Amino acid sequence: MKSLRNELRLQFYAQTDIEIYAKAKRQDWQNYALWLENLAIEKLNQDIILENKKLREAFCKAQDILESGLLSPI
Repeated sequence: MKSLRNELRLQFYAQTDIEIYAKAKRQDWQNYALWLENLAIEKLNQDIILENKKLREAFCKAQDILESGLLSPI
């Protein structure tokens, strides 16, 4: 957990040049919190896009099966 925290802080520092440490300014911590929120939102958006793609593929497959069943001779 501590290494993940350090990795995130280093990534934040690399992108913003704002160093986060225990006695950092309040504004720095607010910027860091917003950055973490945006990072989480990006991850959620990626997950939603993947889920949407899977659902679309399943729907198309079901639609193809239904179409072939309707068009095939009895």
